[in-house]
Amino acid sequence: MSPQSGISTARAQQAQGLLRGMADPATSGLAIEAGTTEAIAAKSSVAVVIGAENSGDNGWSPSFGAQDCRFVAGSFGYSLYNPADPAFDSSHDISIQRAGTILAGYTLASRPDLSRSGSSASAALPSLPDGVRVSADKQTVVILDTGVSSAIDNLIYQYDFYAHDSSAATTETHGSIVASQVLAADSEANIVMLKVAADGSGTISLAAADAALDWVAKYAQQLNIAAVNLSFGASSVVSRETVTSLSDEFETLSNLDVAVVVAAGNSGARSGVSALASDSNVICVSASDGEGTFASFSNRDADLTDLVADGMDIAYMGSVVSGTSFSAPLVAGAIAEVKSEFYASYGHELSSNEALHLLQATGDALNRTGEVAGTSASAGSGYVELDLTGALGAVYDLAALAALGIVI
Repeated sequence: MSPQSGISTARAQQAQGLLRGMADPATSGLAIEAGTTEAIAAKSSVAVVIGAENSGDNGWSPSFGAQDCRFVAGSFGYSLYNPADPAFDSSHDISIQRAGTILAGYTLASRPDLSRSGSSASAALPSLPDGVRVSADKQTVVILDTGVSSAIDNLIYQYDFYAHDSSAATTETHGSIVASQVLAADSEANIVMLKVAADGSGTISLAAADAALDWVAKYAQQLNIAAVNLSFGASSVVSRETVTSLSDEFETLSNLDVAVVVAAGNSGARSGVSALASDSNVICVSASDGEGTFASFSNRDADLTDLVADGMDIAYMGSVVSGTSFSAPLVAGAIAEVKSEFYASYGHELSSNEALHLLQATGDALNRTGEVAGTSASAGSGYVELDLTGALGAVYDLAALAALGIVI
């Protein structure tokens, strides 16, 4: 891919590493939903990070014969940027079909990077109301989810990126439960709710999520955003780092020192996680029962899972729910909490990577069968259960911080 495509060299190399073979649209059954192959070929560069059902680990990469025109496949089991999605931008987004399954992507040549300050597309993102500011000693956690179904403490901003509305109100409770889990870890955290799903659909719009993450990047500094939580993912399970349609956004946020926390998924896989959770720039969270045992439904992978947190029998307004969806926000809230306490104690910021390492070093290690194997990360085999009390103790322990290489 050319440097003008909008994909970093590292990302391009990583994506190319996933490809196996080429497919010709004339023989593969591919059809363009918006425009023709000639119109696509006229673009200076086109990139799609997607996947087809049953595409397997090899993925596919159809080339339309135009210079710098490539389609990079990932490992999703459902469509991205569906033309029926209100968030789909027909002037920039191209939908592709193969054997009746809609795949999709966007032309990076005509779709500017919304995360870049001063971008001509920045105006397309909703602006914060005047006066919304966060003090240096307060951390913000952004939640991409179904929206707000009930009052959420410390909610400083909301927006519906699916319907382009200033209200993220919904009857779906998932997003509000996720917010309650963030606040269970850090009761003082500011909450931003970005709705990225249609009411009653049960499906997250990745086009809306894409725009929401661009918004997070734009306001990361102003809102002192410590973490963004994604309690959703692909139905497919992968066992290696995978490039997805949101990888560019994840990389941007990582460079801005915003922790991206993603739920591992609920397929019960023992050696794989949801594709979104496998990205090298996210924190993948699996679920336990809160007492050192893996939840039976939780995906996990010794190489991809970064932390394990309680996701069993979460009580919320008379209902009880379980899932990695409710483990991830505990970690997002924990990152905000340790960063806030560190700043209050020492007057300067703890980086997101340092916060993660602190949580990992102070957690309870689990072995592969989910039994408690010890009280330090070194005692286990790669799985560490969140212990926020232990992490906060380490924040105030100069020797513990020094051992982790954290500068006071």
